[in-house]
Amino acid sequence: MQVADEQLDDAGGSYRCSTEIAQHMASEGHPLVSASTVCKMMRDIGYSYQTTQRELPLDDRKRAKRLAWAKKVVRVPWKNVLFTDSKIFRGSRTSLRGEKAWAPKGRPRRRPLEKFGAFKVHVYGGISMHGATSLHIVSGTTGVQSKYGLKGVGGKEYVDVLKVGGEGNNKGMVQEAAELFNYQGGGGWIWEQDMPNIHKNKGVAAHLKQVGVGMLPWASNSPDMSLIENVWSEVERVLWKGPKWTDQADFTTKLRGAWESVTGSKEFRKALWQSMRPRLRSLIEAEGGRVRW
Repeated sequence: MQVADEQLDDAGGSYRCSTEIAQHMASEGHPLVSASTVCKMMRDIGYSYQTTQRELPLDDRKRAKRLAWAKKVVRVPWKNVLFTDSKIFRGSRTSLRGEKAWAPKGRPRRRPLEKFGAFKVHVYGGISMHGATSLHIVSGTTGVQSKYGLKGVGGKEYVDVLKVGGEGNNKGMVQEAAELFNYQGGGGWIWEQDMPNIHKNKGVAAHLKQVGVGMLPWASNSPDMSLIENVWSEVERVLWKGPKWTDQADFTTKLRGAWESVTGSKEFRKALWQSMRPRLRSLIEAEGGRVRW
């Protein structure tokens, strides 16, 4: 049976499993076929059954802002940039659950971002072409009471992470980063962060200015441009290769080990940094749309 690729593509985008696609095709007037036949047809046109990825949608205004930002930063010396971010790692397999759907190989479907609860450790980290900071543990997200009297990370706690470090650290993230760049003999390095409200705390800009560090303006809704997002994904993959933790402390220890293993790879860091300019070109070509990397 001959079915146009675009018909299968449309079906794959709306219906997750092969049985649903077969039923959809039958409703469009095609002969009813088995799920296994649908599987073969999808593979023949270059699709694979992949876990969907969550993302925030982009409207025209957000796309325009991303495009303007990409054109503005295209000549940034990326070897001097430290990418920073926070990430919640969950010590439960619920963190790896995801719906699957047929999609072109290497281009998983996207689905709306959803919130869910699980055992977790919330960390901040930074990575440069020359190496990475250590992980800095913070109080968590809404529902987790912190020593700062808030349910979640606030501006004061974030400033403290930069200045003196998170739980169990004896240096602040800024000092750790400065030592990375100074060791390489490079000056004038740049701090990158996204811009939720806690990162806009006046103390953040004041501290970076005090130590002579520039801050890279960052486009909102742009995790596809931040190299540290790839780092988080690789850390989680390494962490779950053989999970054998017994409690939160053990989980945290193994998480730190996975971070050090991933960020300690010169080859991994080199590949990331070589991807930065192609990402920007792809973003500009897509006129601010999402890019896959």
